[in-house]
Amino acid sequence: MSNQQIPIACNMNALPDREKHLKVGAELMPQMQLMTEFDTGYTLNFPVNQLLLVAEFVNGERLCCPFIHFQIEIIPQADKVQLHVSGGEDVKTFLKAEFLPYLTSSDN
Repeated sequence: MSNQQIPIACNMNALPDREKHLKVGAELMPQMQLMTEFDTGYTLNFPVNQLLLVAEFVNGERLCCPFIHFQIEIIPQADKVQLHVSGGEDVKTFLKAEFLPYLTSSDN
């Protein structure tokens, strides 16, 4: 099924532990160092020591937001992990609304 066929609607009931997922996001997102836009989404940079937290966040998000494409990349010798989040044009608009507030509220 392509991203265009999946409705852009989060289903928090798909999470086995909603409160835990919200805590993971609340812990991870303030650590975002940079958000870079590309054609179909955004790349979020985090310190590499947060790799497990990034993976835990993605594991929950994929359940409640199956319309988002996730890719985790570790940049050798750069001490960062990149989380690429993407989808169609409507998905990109959704992503910007979800992630930009974390970046603009940080000191980075």
